[in-house]
Amino acid sequence: MMNSPEQRRGRVSASLLLIVLLTAPAATKAVGDAGNLLRKMAPKTPATHGFVEVRQSRLLRRPSISTGTLEYRGPGQLVKSVLKPVERRFEVDGTVARLSQGTGPVRNFDLGNVPELSAIFAGISGIMGGDEAAIRKVFNLSLEEHGSRWTLRMVPLDTKVLRRIRALEVRGNANGAQCIDVLEASGATSTMVLVDDHVAIPTTDPTAWLESKCTSP
Repeated sequence: MMNSPEQRRGRVSASLLLIVLLTAPAATKAVGDAGNLLRKMAPKTPATHGFVEVRQSRLLRRPSISTGTLEYRGPGQLVKSVLKPVERRFEVDGTVARLSQGTGPVRNFDLGNVPELSAIFAGISGIMGGDEAAIRKVFNLSLEEHGSRWTLRMVPLDTKVLRRIRALEVRGNANGAQCIDVLEASGATSTMVLVDDHVAIPTTDPTAWLESKCTSP
């Protein structure tokens, strides 16, 4: 029995609709207002967070794990103090950076001579200070929201920086930022998890631990 042209067109239309439904992205994510989120995150200064930082790279036999504190003192002023495994202090004030290790001497250098490092600290300082304008001087900024969770993605504007750093991503929920990811062009990643002082530190493979800390609702 031959089908009528109308029946054949109906089957074709149904097939096309099925293809569209199966291939369309799930509508669970939405573009949000990055500026509004950053304004909500703006802290009173100074603000200090504990952190656990996990670095993963093809050059490392196992992930490198460090702990310490991150202190925001105001626009462009940031202090990163590593407590374990080796004491190290990195202080940024504008374009001036100071680096010291343990009781060793303090080394001063111009952060502008290391553009990728300058970009990373500008991004972290901007996030901790809720400073949208400062971030947009260095990055393209976008926000993706998924329920109570959100991800701020910062892509460097400078092509030289982009050759080293693909993006910074900040993941969080209604309580604020939880994790700051530095995604390097080489494929290496550093994830800084903002924590309290009593967190259980992972000692071997931190993948599951990072997943639980960075994706909790």
